[in-house]
Amino acid sequence: TERQDSRQILKSLEKDNLFVVPLDEERCWYRYHQLFSDLLNQRLISKWESLVPVLHQRASSWLSDNGLKREAVDHALNARNYGLAARLIEEVAEMYWDRGKESQMMQWLRRLPDECLESNPKLCIFYARESFQSFLFNEAESKLQAAEQILESTSEENSNQEYLRGRIAVIRAYMCTLEEDASGIIQNAKQALQYLPSKDSIWRCDAAMALGFGYGFAGIGDFAKANQAFLDAIEISREAENIYVHIFAIACLGGVMGVRGHAATGAGSRLAMRSR
Repeated sequence: TERQDSRQILKSLEKDNLFVVPLDEERCWYRYHQLFSDLLNQRLISKWESLVPVLHQRASSWLSDNGLKREAVDHALNARNYGLAARLIEEVAEMYWDRGKESQMMQWLRRLPDECLESNPKLCIFYARESFQSFLFNEAESKLQAAEQILESTSEENSNQEYLRGRIAVIRAYMCTLEEDASGIIQNAKQALQYLPSKDSIWRCDAAMALGFGYGFAGIGDFAKANQAFLDAIEISREAENIYVHIFAIACLGGVMGVRGHAATGAGSRLAMRSR
């Protein structure tokens, strides 16, 4: 509102029972009754529609400055300030990914125009990963290519590029599993582990898991390497405290050990028959 007396106004509204409800004892946060909020929004749009994006912009700036990034993103999108929205999404992307809030992030990314999204390689990579996991393979490929083009057009090689290239390689490795392309899986997974820094543990877990799958596809002679890859994934996930991947990696390791044991038993039986 660009006023300096908001606290006094809110106290007065609460005292007069004008549909304003405090949310804490310190009277820092309030909310309108939902019906009253709807009425005010309708009046705002009908009388001062041109002011709406300006107010959303102010709200986004204030919320961002006060550490409320999620709410800031929503207001930036409503203000149609897509450049600001993309920057804010990028700031919270890692946290949202770690906390399993990919669906919220995808809702934001889908509201960005293609030209805005495809100018940000990091957001393209997140979009591609979630699209792949949702079986939207064409969308995933499109965003990966956009990210790769941006990285290729940048003349300087730096650690940030390597980290992004490593993430692209992780997704590429899993895309190769669709065709059971063992060499493609292994090549991309190794590249990912080469590029990804140790702190990027979630993506490194996925790369190690992909490498295990690749060696599993490659044939029985590579099960020892698959065994080691899953052991690496177990260690990385343990250090990252990623329980889901940790359990899944243990299950995959058990499967590999079971297959190796079965193969060893079969070979021993054939040797015993030849001896007899």
